[in-house]
Amino acid sequence: MEMRIVRAGMMATVQDLGRRGWRHMGVPTSGAMDTVALRVANALVGNPENTAAIEFALVGPEVEFSADTCVALGGAACEGFPTWQPRRASGCGSGPA
Repeated sequence: MEMRIVRAGMMATVQDLGRRGWRHMGVPTSGAMDTVALRVANALVGNPENTAAIEFALVGPEVEFSADTCVALGGAACEGFPTWQPRRASGCGSGPA
């Protein structure tokens, strides 16, 4: 399955839970700003808690999927998309999720 970013949104980055235990080698911890939201959103769609996700501020991305998939939005509410619940996104170029 492929995901195509149509429009990135504001300050969109791909984040996971970070890289703990590597600071002594010069690698910063980094990771998602809201680790609870990342863990819960991943649980809602059946992913391991550290699966990377798109993190954004204020304006979300517009994405297309090549196949049907399950997505979830965690964190702050976003107009037009339910928060804290899994949602089926249709694939095959059927338009933005």
